Amino acid sequence: GPSCYLAAETSVAFDEETVGGLILHAPFLSVFRIVLESGCTLLGDQFPNVDYCPNILTPTLLIHGKVDKVVPVEHSIALYKKLDEESRTPPLFIDDMGHNNVQLVVRDLFLEHLKEYLDVYVRSKTNSRSKKHMFRGSHDERDRPQGRRGGKRLVEYHNQHHR
Repeated sequence: GPSCYLAAETSVAFDEETVGGLILHAPFLSVFRIVLESGCTLLGDQFPNVDYCPNILTPTLLIHGKVDKVVPVEHSIALYKKLDEESRTPPLFIDDMGHNNVQLVVRDLFLEHLKEYLDVYVRSKTNSRSKKHMFRGSHDERDRPQGRRGGKRLVEYHNQHHR
């Protein structure tokens, strides 16, 4: 909830630097949509992440168990589709995992994917940007971090397991 809101707000603010990256573990479209998929944001709905996602302009990693009975994985899939294409990173959707046990049951896979995300999308972004680009004074495409589509091992893993 608050993470999507803050990432979206700093992405569109002209006087603030955006966050370096965003990791969402078992995210939901909105609070009401966990219980009832209304197809739209209802008045009073808390944390409408689905509405914030298009404004998030930072590398975003989604992690979700495919058999999550609290927040169905379809929420992550829908959020992924709402993200700006440049903000999408290969998600980690894990077979036979539920809501609270992703990092415990497949710890090595979880940590490897997280390390790759940080190395490819977050650390490379901060290392490659000059100080003059650290302050987001415009939303011109030229000011966006370049080369975020790298990460051969991460992309290969994504292509093997998520198609």
